[in-house]
Amino acid sequence: AEQHPPANLSTAEQIRQAITNGDIESALTLLPSLIDSKLLSAEEWILSGTVYMRVQDFTKAQQSFSNAIDLNPKRAYFYMHLGLSFLAQDKKSEAEYFLNLAAEKNPENPTFFFQLGNFFSRYERFDKAKRLYQKALDMAPGRSQFIVGYSRCLINMGQEEEALSFLKIKCQMNSEAAVVALYASLLQRTRSYAEALPWHNFKNSSRLKNTDLRSWQKKILAQIPEAEMRDNLEYWIYLHWKNLKTDHSLSENSIV
Repeated sequence: AEQHPPANLSTAEQIRQAITNGDIESALTLLPSLIDSKLLSAEEWILSGTVYMRVQDFTKAQQSFSNAIDLNPKRAYFYMHLGLSFLAQDKKSEAEYFLNLAAEKNPENPTFFFQLGNFFSRYERFDKAKRLYQKALDMAPGRSQFIVGYSRCLINMGQEEEALSFLKIKCQMNSEAAVVALYASLLQRTRSYAEALPWHNFKNSSRLKNTDLRSWQKKILAQIPEAEMRDNLEYWIYLHWKNLKTDHSLSENSIV
């Protein structure tokens, strides 16, 4: 059922909660009462711009972010928001300018370098993107979105083996679904189901049926032409099946 923000919250808090709940329509409906009720703080202008971004009203989003900067020009992430609003419209030079400005104003925040990496990846300047992702990872090596961004950049550069080696190390320390799923899908695409199998990490394994395992066995065994390897591989699969944690699944539907 759709959740609406409690009426006893402030308008700004109701808008934040509506965004959290994915109820952008309610957030947009509440926005005029926030804007018309008082002089907004910088943070409230950012909130306003976020709502406008969600409905792709980029003119109002940019005005909101600019208002926030006018009120507090020292906050680096305000410039990031403005840069991302230009990027959403494919306004390359403006986006690059404001994303760079955010990183210059706060070089201690890895998110700004990550967003710059995304910018250069979008325009296929992968060498520069790679360096920026590396810089973000140096500052926050366990952040899953940084790991995924860097890995996808390597893949786009044709450096799949480097991406595999990097992801293998990261998966041993980071079990977040996005990281594990990318590693599993890359293994599956470049090597085999057998290598990808233990890295597929999905929930609700209690719903998994034996038919799913048999389906996986069939797919894996079809890739092994040597008859003498088949028994060993079946046993290998059995061991992994037996030792899986409750949050792992070998469902055929888990392929990414």
